[in-house]
Amino acid sequence: MPVSVACLYQSVLQAISRALFGSSSSPSAPSEPVSLLDLPNETLVEIAFRLDNRNLYAFFLVSKRLHAVAEPVLWRELSSLVPILRLLPEYFERSKTVMGSNPGTDLPHDIWERNPNIVRLANHVRKLLIHPISDINRDRKHATFYDDANCTSVRWHALQAVVNSIPPSSDFILFPRLQHLTVNTSFHAGLSAKILLPLVGPHVNTLEVHCPMRSLDHLFRRCDIRSFAYLEPSPTIYRRHPPVAPHMALTIPALNDMAHEIEKLHTLRLRFNYGNGLLPLLRPAQATLRVLDIEIEKLAESVTDYGLVDLRSLTVRSQRPAFVSALAGSTRLEVVALYDLIIRDADDFADVMNKLDKDTLRRVYIQERPPPQGSAPWNLEARHLDALTSCPNLLEIDIRALSVISITDEEWEALVPSWPRLRYLRVQPCMLPRDLDFWREPRLPASPTATLAALIPISCSCRYLEELSIPIKMNEPVPTLYDDLILDQSHLTKFDLGEREIRLVGASTWDVVQFLLALFPELRHVKAVRTDVSANDFIWDDVVEALASDDFYNGWYDMKRLEYGSE
Repeated sequence: MPVSVACLYQSVLQAISRALFGSSSSPSAPSEPVSLLDLPNETLVEIAFRLDNRNLYAFFLVSKRLHAVAEPVLWRELSSLVPILRLLPEYFERSKTVMGSNPGTDLPHDIWERNPNIVRLANHVRKLLIHPISDINRDRKHATFYDDANCTSVRWHALQAVVNSIPPSSDFILFPRLQHLTVNTSFHAGLSAKILLPLVGPHVNTLEVHCPMRSLDHLFRRCDIRSFAYLEPSPTIYRRHPPVAPHMALTIPALNDMAHEIEKLHTLRLRFNYGNGLLPLLRPAQATLRVLDIEIEKLAESVTDYGLVDLRSLTVRSQRPAFVSALAGSTRLEVVALYDLIIRDADDFADVMNKLDKDTLRRVYIQERPPPQGSAPWNLEARHLDALTSCPNLLEIDIRALSVISITDEEWEALVPSWPRLRYLRVQPCMLPRDLDFWREPRLPASPTATLAALIPISCSCRYLEELSIPIKMNEPVPTLYDDLILDQSHLTKFDLGEREIRLVGASTWDVVQFLLALFPELRHVKAVRTDVSANDFIWDDVVEALASDDFYNGWYDMKRLEYGSE
């Protein structure tokens, strides 16, 4: 049913203003209702991009003007060819599958000339996923399969019919403005890139391939591809057709075709079941590649340096520190993300951190993989973060380690002055599910060594900090704040204590709230997950509730204004 949104009232206008311009520069809303149709087109386009599909459709139905604004946004991204095929009279839908009226017959060559409105809609498409269904049970295992109750699938014959409807001699392209193309199929032999040529124009700059692909050089010649991804499917998908024996990277047809153009790439993402011969593949891009995202199930080579001297962003999954060190040789690295990092001990982790000693570094994300059974726990100490003290431009530190966090108040005080621009600081132990825990007994995180006093230097040194998550020991009294401290400058809004026993000894709710708001005036969200369900101390529960309450928050600042006025 159409939803009328022709008038935006004051509260709605303010919400949109905050979303578009930020709270600090939000224009004040007029006292009278404002018509949506009075807003300029630039603002309407911004609003359309921020709406979900349901609200965007309601926006689309208001008027012809909003129809024209919303239509390109609605068609900007397609998860399949279904929306286009549904509009053709030659196709119908049955059992969640788009079927041809005569599957053995191609579409007529003049089908697109007879349907200019469909061509107009296809011109809006910027991002497209092509995943024709061949075996529904096997296709469901692919990440690109749109597993939704309302999802409609496209069979192979439908894709072939669309391609064959465009004569090879024709200059017509179905998606001339396409920029991002993702391709997959569950056929073990993959597909040929030639089948895609009638569909895509020269503006494709991002290509993501999830299956074996041949003749990829045809796409590279037509398009100016700057971002390329080859994501090898898991061997578990192909039970009847297991992958070939371990092979060199350049023997993969898609990568062999891509290798001739790799020096033109800005971004490269690779996922292999078996990794060998990476150095010959990456060597032509050593001075040009900016972003690398790589995941290898089994690495079968030992290289000390891949020579990626101009890399700006590095993401590595499921590998050891030695492989990370070989890739992280660039002096211009800004972002490092290490997922499921395989750590043996504290020295292993130190080797990784020492490799990140770069003054250009802005973001660090490290998540440790659960170690094998029988591994001994290790301590994450201040020495592991010392390498980052030479990185003054850091904006985010996020470390999730399966270890004890042993950083004291004094050590935090020595570390944080080195990060004056920091926005996010998260250093927490990961909790393992019971079935993955490598300790025989169920365990709680060990008691941390830092107390509430560690928050004082963080507040004074990291005034731009927005989110903080570090382990805090809760059995110490609330520290005293001295008059010579420079406070009221922090922008922190979220504080996460982690998951542990959260008793607090010798303090009241008011003491804790007063301490936190003195350090972090904008703090509204505190997270404290209780692991000791038998504890009778509810102080942190009350703190969380108080800071989340608008009445308490406003009352606090009314009281502070009165105090300042009396002085």
